[in-house]
Order: sequence, then C-alpha cells, then structure tokens
Amino acid sequence: MNQQQHFLDINQMRLKVLIVGEPDKNKLCVVLLHGGLDCLETWKGYPADLAQSTGLPVVAYERFGHGESGCLTRIREANYRHIESNVVLPAVMEKLGLSNVILVRL
Repeated sequence: MNQQQHFLDINQMRLKVLIVGEPDKNKLCVVLLHGGLDCLETWKGYPADLAQSTGLPVVAYERFGHGESGCLTRIREANYRHIESNVVLPAVMEKLGLSNVILVRL
C-alpha cells in the first residue's frame, strides 16, 4: 500500500504528516492522533496494518512541538487540546481534502 510522509504548512508552521493509501474527500478516512509525549514513530507499523486490514486510507500527523513538526515558540496554553481539536485538526483535514473521518487517539 502506498505510504508517504510530507509536511503541511499550518498557521505558518510545518506539520509532519504520514499518509497511507489514497485519501479521497468522498470516502471514509482514519486519522490517528498521538498522545502527549509521542510522535509518528510511536505508531510503528500500525498505520499500514490498519489501512491494509480495513481497506481505508490512514492519516497520522505530529503535533507541533513533537517529532519533526515545527517547534513551539511559547508554553502551551491550558486549553491547548481545544486548539488542537478546533484549529489544527480542521486545518489538516482541509489541506488534505478530508471530510469524513474516524478519529483514533493513542
């Protein structure tokens, strides 16, 4: 199955993204969200295995301040999870043309 990593520009910062399969705005896609101390490597072979077993494309990305995504320039605000869910995630979905997703958190 096709697997690629690249960077998106989100709010003038770079965000590392892993895409397994071929996302399509008209089809369901799985989006993996990592935990507080994790990065894409934490998922190991899970994205590819999940895509293979479900037949669905899988997208995972590293939050800002993690892995190879852009560094944070200030301390996270208390509501950083709300910012992630209401600003960053929708921006990633828009950039990738995703509209129908299943969210999976580590």
